[in-house]
Amino acid sequence: MDREDKSPDRNDMKERSRRLEEDKRRTKDETDAKKKDMKGKLQKSLSRRSQKSFWNRYQDHIGYAALGAFVLFVIWLSYSGDKRKLTDIIVNEDTHIQAHNEAKRDYTVKMQSFFQGMNMAQAKDLFRNSLTHKKTQPKCNTTNLQDVVLPETYNFYKQHPNCKHEDIQPKNSASYALAHASAYRNRFCVFNMGEDFTPSLDYLFACDTKENRAGKSGYVLSSLDFVNDNGHISEKCYNSLDTQEGKCPSKDELDKCKRFKLNSYCVLEGVQDIKREMFKNGPVVSMIQPFRNLLIYEKGLFDIDDHANKLDGFQAVKVVGWDRDSKGTEWWLVENFWGRTWGEEGIVRVKICLL
Repeated sequence: MDREDKSPDRNDMKERSRRLEEDKRRTKDETDAKKKDMKGKLQKSLSRRSQKSFWNRYQDHIGYAALGAFVLFVIWLSYSGDKRKLTDIIVNEDTHIQAHNEAKRDYTVKMQSFFQGMNMAQAKDLFRNSLTHKKTQPKCNTTNLQDVVLPETYNFYKQHPNCKHEDIQPKNSASYALAHASAYRNRFCVFNMGEDFTPSLDYLFACDTKENRAGKSGYVLSSLDFVNDNGHISEKCYNSLDTQEGKCPSKDELDKCKRFKLNSYCVLEGVQDIKREMFKNGPVVSMIQPFRNLLIYEKGLFDIDDHANKLDGFQAVKVVGWDRDSKGTEWWLVENFWGRTWGEEGIVRVKICLL
């Protein structure tokens, strides 16, 4: 007896398979269309939201543009100005001095005896100073300064004329130590009723050799760390010791001198806190970039935007006060160590810039 074939017809199977494939494609197309529509709506929504805030919309572009401008500014700052070799540029160059003064700027320049015979390459060796090599610095707790009432103008030397003295920088990179030693001398005078104390630079150069290199280069905060631990010694006492030039005396020799240690030091931030500290306790130490025209500054408001011929490194200085004019322009009174014939009796007026 013949067996009945109950399997589906092959044509029917192909047709069913074709219909299933069409259904899958149709479903996929509908799904893709919905996703595309939703994406479009989402983009429009995001676009409308971003239009509410210019900064939110363009913050990345503004950030990159600012960074680019900063890099270009630094390159321009470092390489603008005279293109001659530093050895060919005399600090006290007649033609440069005359051209600057004829331009009628806010300050004038003149030949300076401290730099007589120096070229810019030689002058550069004076500025191998830095604030610190450490990643962090001790910040000041300014709570005890907040009740200080500030006058509109202040000059430490007018307030304490008996504490005015002249500290001359050796013709090397000594300002990293001289600046804080000179400020200590001022403060010592105030708190000891006019008594003078002259810290010995030779002692610092000979004995503070862990991170500093005498008159060759040094860090202000490292030098302060040394004084924190070991104290200042007076110039008079140090010179009386049995010493070899450039070598630190023995402990027995050093013990013959009284040590004057710091209680502490810290880094101030903010114009008002700097003023309060200065007004309450005395001059503070700062760093300034050595522009060519700073070296030959005579008088007036020094223009820190005059970037021509900036030398590498820094000069450590003292800030001894502040002043202002009738228009409200304020400036720091910054004391340097190149003699009283430099600047306005050893002081340069530097505009206070509020960032």
